[in-house]
Amino acid sequence: MTDTRTIKPIGPNVLVERDEPARMVGSIALPDSSFEQKREATVIATGPGYPLDDGGFAPLFVQPGDRVILGYVVQENDDRRVLCHEGDILAVVL
Repeated sequence: MTDTRTIKPIGPNVLVERDEPARMVGSIALPDSSFEQKREATVIATGPGYPLDDGGFAPLFVQPGDRVILGYVVQENDDRRVLCHEGDILAVVL
């Protein structure tokens, strides 16, 4: 990430970093055009969770370090980090 500011998600939001696709299959190098845009990412940081009526927070299902599958295709740009809602995550990769 080129920006040096720290991002702290709030509420049920999650900061993820897109996984880089493998550029090699065996000993064959594949061109960038052969890769679909990535939906897998690693959780970098989470907000405190879903607000409760008593002022507390219900915890999120994902934690920093979890590998996840996003419910949408991440657009290509120079920044690999994406801020999303926990509801945008379809699954945790075990």
